[in-house]
Amino acid sequence: MFETTDELLKQIRLGEDSSLELKDLRYKGNQVNDPHRNSMADELAAMANTANGVFVLGVDDKSRTVVGIPEDKLDVVETWVCGICNDLITPQLFPDSKDSSRYRRRCGTGYCQSRRPQESLCPSKPRRLLP
Repeated sequence: MFETTDELLKQIRLGEDSSLELKDLRYKGNQVNDPHRNSMADELAAMANTANGVFVLGVDDKSRTVVGIPEDKLDVVETWVCGICNDLITPQLFPDSKDSSRYRRRCGTGYCQSRRPQESLCPSKPRRLLP
């Protein structure tokens, strides 16, 4: 992951690659309504099948602008990501979310790293469950 805020900001400026995904979140009331849960599940599963993918939430992927996550939405976002990892992906992913004060103070983002279960416990690759 990123050791310093400067490392995180540098990676954001460089943009997305095979191990980094930037996501701006949109809200409707007290829920995340964009991106859609299914598309997020697809991307999380794909990222988990690479080495160690990182999603940086609260960053516009096109402009690479840090838009942040409102402080009153942090629990909503964490619940949303965990729900996707638990309900829509098999085998289940274990998000490692970071919204520590050093990142929030400097750039207002949160990031999560999708970890797949240990190979010995679960040999199949993560994939989105289809309805």
